[in-house]
Amino acid sequence: MGKDMAKLPAKREIAFQIMDVARMLRTYADQRARQFGISRAQWAVLMRIERTEGLKQTELAEILDLQPISLTRLLDRLAANGLIERRPDPNDRRANRLYLKPAARPLLDQLAELGTDMMATVLDGLDGKTIERILSPEHDVTVVTSAALALLKIDAGERFDALLSDLMMPEMTGMELYERLLRSVPDQAARMSFMTGGAFSPQAAEFLAKDSIRSIEKPFKGDGLREFLWTVLK
Repeated sequence: MGKDMAKLPAKREIAFQIMDVARMLRTYADQRARQFGISRAQWAVLMRIERTEGLKQTELAEILDLQPISLTRLLDRLAANGLIERRPDPNDRRANRLYLKPAARPLLDQLAELGTDMMATVLDGLDGKTIERILSPEHDVTVVTSAALALLKIDAGERFDALLSDLMMPEMTGMELYERLLRSVPDQAARMSFMTGGAFSPQAAEFLAKDSIRSIEKPFKGDGLREFLWTVLK
């Protein structure tokens, strides 16, 4: 076997795979962001400004690892669409500081939901396997890959002592599953708990704030998940 065909060392292979996944994720984000009339790069700019309003343009270019001219084009497009504004720096006449305009707020709420939905799709199947590995030594664990499949099992008569669901999922969210169960099988709805990734839409935040809703934030460790489950089962 030639040198070029030799298998890469494991650490280098992992590094290449991480870069490939990052590239595919960027492409996927670009495709999904188009429905809101923006690019992934513009999305990233809006999110950074939201986190730290009042950034200088030079500071933002450094954070995003962009050339100043590339960032200027992105900012010009966002400003033309009424999403951001540049304000003169009171301490430096050569600099501008960046702020969101009111029109950006509802768009960012929609993008937050999109980001949560994207990651639910990208990571689909990983959490179930991890949870099964952690809990199966002490519990009988049934893993399904969607809220719709969970609903089918419950509608068919299966009953569970605890139901652990992602909050945001493609097609049917954990919130929608909860509402369906609340109407048809309320005792199973009462046994639901939710895994959250920390990026909430206003609707999701309002849902989680209810006294009757239990949640655990990802990432979690095995001991934390086991302890959380025992509190649910009490």
